[in-house]
Order: sequence, then C-alpha cells, then structure tokens
Amino acid sequence: MTTKRRFVVWADFLGTKYRYSKPRLVVRGRELLEQALNQCVVPHLVSHDMHLYVFSDTAIITCPQ
Repeated sequence: MTTKRRFVVWADFLGTKYRYSKPRLVVRGRELLEQALNQCVVPHLVSHDMHLYVFSDTAIITCPQ
C-alpha cells in the first residue's frame, strides 16, 4: 500500500493597520491577492494536481510534490 502525501503552502497576506483603515483598501488588497493567484497558481492547478483554497486574506495550496 502506498501512502498518498500532500504538501501544504499556507500564505497569510496580513496587512498593516493602514491597510484595514478603509474598506476600499481591504477590497483592493483582496483584488490584488486574486490577481496574483490567477496569474501564478491557477494555470498550474490541473497539471500539478494542486488544490487552492482562499479565505479572506489567506491562500492555502496543496499539492503532491
């Protein structure tokens, strides 16, 4: 029996006090996070058996290698 292993990358994009001082800055931060993930991670999801989970300002990526 083979053991299936997955690795986890947990990236929490915390802002500074200034980042959370205005709602528009929070929204813009989320937009930038989504843009970065769409450009850098999403194109590799299927070919590398990766899974992406996004919660607020945190991205969690799992993959077998």
